[in-house]
Amino acid sequence: MSNSVGCVERSGSVAAEDGAAVARVRSAGAVPLLVSATPELCLGWETASLLHGRTNNPYHLACTPGGSSGGEPSEDLPLVLGVMAGDRGHLLNLHQPVDLSTIKVHYMTEASRSVALLPVEHSIRELIVRAATHLRDHCGATLTEKKFKALEDSVEMSISVFFSMKDIPNLLHDPANPKRDKSLLLELMKSAFGAASRSLQALGFALISRTRLFIPRARTQHYQDLARRLQQDIEVTTSSLAPSSHTLYITRFWNALMFVVALYHQSTLGSDGVLLYPAHCGPAHAHSLVFLRAAGVLYTMPLNVLALPATVVPVHDPRHTMPLALQVIAGPNQDRLCLAVARQLERAFGGWRPPR
Repeated sequence: MSNSVGCVERSGSVAAEDGAAVARVRSAGAVPLLVSATPELCLGWETASLLHGRTNNPYHLACTPGGSSGGEPSEDLPLVLGVMAGDRGHLLNLHQPVDLSTIKVHYMTEASRSVALLPVEHSIRELIVRAATHLRDHCGATLTEKKFKALEDSVEMSISVFFSMKDIPNLLHDPANPKRDKSLLLELMKSAFGAASRSLQALGFALISRTRLFIPRARTQHYQDLARRLQQDIEVTTSSLAPSSHTLYITRFWNALMFVVALYHQSTLGSDGVLLYPAHCGPAHAHSLVFLRAAGVLYTMPLNVLALPATVVPVHDPRHTMPLALQVIAGPNQDRLCLAVARQLERAFGGWRPPR
């Protein structure tokens, strides 16, 4: 199947073999239909590239469907999760019934009031409160307003440590001269005339990589040292949290974000707790506004790299044109809790509906 990853220079490239996840679903009898569009090298939060153009949101064609891909559907999510987990599938207990009356529901309507984070829109905050209240009043769940204070530093720690990671693809790599990078300034100037080798979004990512949002180097080192020091106090093992393809994640980014989220989620959520949390700071935004709305991805990024299960629940509200969304987060290997809560909220608030 295609392995171009949104890059013009990789146009027509075909994967020599299936990735581990694809191989597992194929062996279970699934039929992959396509490789969805992605931004260049999946390093973007809006699905647009010079190779495939722009992917539109089916609910409003002037809006983005998000990124790092245009979307992959599945008819039976628990089944697919079990297959993709391979020999670790039994740890998920996906077919074990969940009694929602025994669930502890934590909820946060935003991470913090940090100037680096965009405020969460009122419609999303209201939705999270409504969802938490529904689980208490109609399912007998126990509500708690305990906040995860560590998430307040998600911006600083994510930026300062993410870009210290090894193996991040270099978007300014010059295939014609591998010993030097292309000029970022020149590429930005060329993009104004449609002559750049990368999309403006990809160049924006390269700019963030170069500047690290101007976080002082001294402060960056502070966050990295803090993460390494405090990781020793985390009473969880990487074997229960780390993804199987661990080469990329055994880095400073893993160490830092492990502290940010895992300690609090493991000890507080346990095997019977979920956290209702924004999936982004607002509904899908208009195309090209990614430069103004990129901070919203910091509601999902730490959870993804830590392999903590999270299920995004779409909600249709007649007061809004675009679907709203929240995410249900659980502790390691507690995917069944996410799915059970998501199903309940889907029944209560309408769930996914086809675009008109």
